[in-house]
Amino acid sequence: MWGILRPLSGVGLLFGIDRVLAIATSTTNVIGNSVAVLVLAKWERMFDQQKFDAYVNGRHAPPAGPVTVRATEHPR
Repeated sequence: MWGILRPLSGVGLLFGIDRVLAIATSTTNVIGNSVAVLVLAKWERMFDQQKFDAYVNGRHAPPAGPVTVRATEHPR
């Protein structure tokens, strides 16, 4: 009987390890996506350092609505 239960304990260990790896993977994805957004915003010259600093320091106003960028407003 113990021969049958021994592989089942290994399955429980694998599920525990898989949970930890899934958390690490999702954390890596969130950090990577955040960095990619900042890099692309700086590359496209759309990053506003003053707004970023105000938001990080807690001095930001909530957004009034959806943000739209018209072709004539592009900084290039």
